[in-house]
Amino acid sequence: QENIDGESLHWAAHRLLARSEPRRILIVISDGSPYDEASVQNNESEILTDHLGEVIQAVESSPVQLLGIGTGREVGRFYRDAVTVRRGDMIGSVLFGALARSFDQSVM
Repeated sequence: QENIDGESLHWAAHRLLARSEPRRILIVISDGSPYDEASVQNNESEILTDHLGEVIQAVESSPVQLLGIGTGREVGRFYRDAVTVRRGDMIGSVLFGALARSFDQSVM
């Protein structure tokens, strides 16, 4: 199982930043465990976790609004705005709830 979360997040955030819309929301659905066999074999064990943290910090200080949804594992250790779901069938309702809260916050 290869999860290069930091690279994926970096790519998606840069694509959003290139857009002209005034509101950009990026929602990440993650198992909370960045891992890539080649990276771990050739670097220190926390390289992907550290990289993910750096990318998240950069995105959270950009105009992109970032939300992490954890599937089974807590992702709040990474994302400032995070929710964890314990069952896969709950992702849809959590996703729409998070979007609704996001839009409610923008009206205030």
